[in-house]
Amino acid sequence: MRSDFVQSSAVEMNAGAQALASAPSAWRAGGLASIYRECVRRSGDRVAMRYRRAGQWAGISWKELGESVEVTARALVALGIPEQGAVAILSQNRPQWTIADLACLTARIVTVPIYPTNTSNYARYLLDDAEARLVFVDTQAQYDKIAPL
Repeated sequence: MRSDFVQSSAVEMNAGAQALASAPSAWRAGGLASIYRECVRRSGDRVAMRYRRAGQWAGISWKELGESVEVTARALVALGIPEQGAVAILSQNRPQWTIADLACLTARIVTVPIYPTNTSNYARYLLDDAEARLVFVDTQAQYDKIAPL
């Protein structure tokens, strides 16, 4: 039984390696940021993500996502966040979380995710440990949780 698992896993790993070898060279060389940019370039007006707004489903196109990410990434750089600097995101799952995360990725900034259910003390520990220079929050309550910091 175990040898069947090992054999099938080896076949799957080989198939994955072959798929990676046939992927565009930019994907192999540039990492996730290159993959993301290629998706924006290729997908344009197609829906990148959907979310609920006022009880209705709404969508964001790849083009809109790309523009929002680019503006946010440029703002992070303009604020003086250096490459490999840390930026935290304290937010529920929402489109802005993804935009902030992709902006960090694009600007070569480290994302420090903080669960909105974390206590103020634990959020403080994460922010201090990562030396986060900025925090994205989604609500006043989350801001209040870290404001004393």
